[in-house]
Amino acid sequence: MFGDLDDPGSEVSRLIASDKTEVLHGGYDIGEKVRYMGLPRKFIAGTIIYGDRDECAAGVKVALSRGGERWEVKTNAFGDFEFEGLADNTEYTIRIAAAGYREQTITARTQKDTYLGEITLKHS
Repeated sequence: MFGDLDDPGSEVSRLIASDKTEVLHGGYDIGEKVRYMGLPRKFIAGTIIYGDRDECAAGVKVALSRGGERWEVKTNAFGDFEFEGLADNTEYTIRIAAAGYREQTITARTQKDTYLGEITLKHS
């Protein structure tokens, strides 16, 4: 979309004011005139397996937290989980809990998309 940024009533000015757009590299502070919508966000994902049975851990609770914020998902039938739309270059804590198994805590930073690989649950 193109428009007159000096006209606060223009469609492009209203869109920018709505906070639905962002600069590609906002940390450079170069006053960019080009803004984007729908930029991809980072993700953290992994696969959980039961170590004693060597099979996919379906329905396992996986929690992601940062500061006071917390998100939770359950693994799918293949033991996979994913958290999408995460902030760039941010540290997150992942907690994995399944009845009868030791809880695991992993820390990950979103400097890039992060696949944690296979995470093996061990009996408690």
